[in-house]
Amino acid sequence: MSSGPFEVEVKFLVADAAALAERLEAAGAEAVEPRVHEVNTLYDDAAGSIFARGMALRVRRDRGARLTLKTPVADHGAAGEMKVREELEVAVGDGVRLQEILGRLGYRPVFTYEKYRATYRLGDCVLMLDETPLGTFLEIEGAPGVARAAAELLAFDWRERMLDSYGALFAKARARLGFAARDMTFEALAGVTVPPDALR
Repeated sequence: MSSGPFEVEVKFLVADAAALAERLEAAGAEAVEPRVHEVNTLYDDAAGSIFARGMALRVRRDRGARLTLKTPVADHGAAGEMKVREELEVAVGDGVRLQEILGRLGYRPVFTYEKYRATYRLGDCVLMLDETPLGTFLEIEGAPGVARAAAELLAFDWRERMLDSYGALFAKARARLGFAARDMTFEALAGVTVPPDALR
């Protein structure tokens, strides 16, 4: 049995960001953190053992830096309906030095993805509006019932929810569209249009 804390979330692809902004305001969503640029780098060892265990070791750099380990959870009540992972995270004062330490320990960067994120609270849910090179997404974190209610309040169809990570969505789009980029960055995907069907 995993000990937590747990990340319980779903994603929705946002077709009209301006319309969503109006719905967030009408619903009374509270802005928690302003829009910030994030650079996320996943690390693994030479054998790929972290990924092979379904885990993710990530360094996130935005206004600060954080080291995060995410592990899959199968015995959580929301598993299957939502994406559930155990998440262990620590803030780090120097993200560049952290990456140097990981390198010296034998971990290497295997995938980088970036986005602009704004964070809101709506009732018992945390909402993250993510502008990514693949499109704009709304992540909803919370228990299944309240997450579904928040999604429906914001005019999303619960059947359209996504449980994939950004790495998985990128891999899916890359396989279907055949672009050469290895990282999900704005520079690498400049000029690439990703239709919604490529993410499903």
